[in-house]
Amino acid sequence: MKSLLGVIAFYVCCVLARGEDMVFPADAGVIDVTKSPYFARGDGKTDDTLALRQALSENAGGNRILYFPNGTYLISDTLDWPSNPNMPDKERNTILQGQSREGTVIRIMDYSPGYGGSSRGRPMMWVGGGETAHDRNSIRNMTFHTGTGNPGAVGIQFTTSRQGGMRDVTIICGGKGDAPAGLDLAHSDYVGPAFFKNIRVEGFSVGVQISYSSYSMTFEDLELVNQKQAAIRNGGQCVQIRHLRSTNAVPAL
Repeated sequence: MKSLLGVIAFYVCCVLARGEDMVFPADAGVIDVTKSPYFARGDGKTDDTLALRQALSENAGGNRILYFPNGTYLISDTLDWPSNPNMPDKERNTILQGQSREGTVIRIMDYSPGYGGSSRGRPMMWVGGGETAHDRNSIRNMTFHTGTGNPGAVGIQFTTSRQGGMRDVTIICGGKGDAPAGLDLAHSDYVGPAFFKNIRVEGFSVGVQISYSSYSMTFEDLELVNQKQAAIRNGGQCVQIRHLRSTNAVPAL
């Protein structure tokens, strides 16, 4: 019995050390962005913007999981959340699932022209906006990196309503680390209720940007590091946070 418990303990420690490794059976029905018809390379050399846009567009609002195996997916422009043609202007029901938080990386190509800098910034990923609900949008087990020489890059402008959120996601500001915001939840007044778990934001002027007072947001295990102005800036939203860690010389909130 003691031997069996020892084996179980060793297995659990190994799993925790390597983190989640999400691999689906061949018949699971997920959309692997590296396979036909999209063929995203994820090799850290090829611009995968068009392949990833196609994968998003062709699975709009379909309750599908878009699966990203481990790799570095380079982009040169914003990945826009798609609108279902049967529900115009309603970006919803789409899930991005990486194989692992550390291994699946979406990164802006260095010195991309569209990210040269502006007062509002340009997002790596935009998940919808406008006066409409955005049910069941989720991003899981991935890292977003703004690359080098992209001072106008916003990490993710995220939107979901009632059900959805983000889990096990890291957002990193490259270069000088002073791009506008890592996680922007202030770009639309139709964000929430939403749940965010195990989120880490490194760099940016503001780590998490929140506004409006319409709905609510809940965070658990939120880590913010090396922001230039504030770890969190809240313009009036109802926010619940459990386990907040701010490693900063600027205000946490």
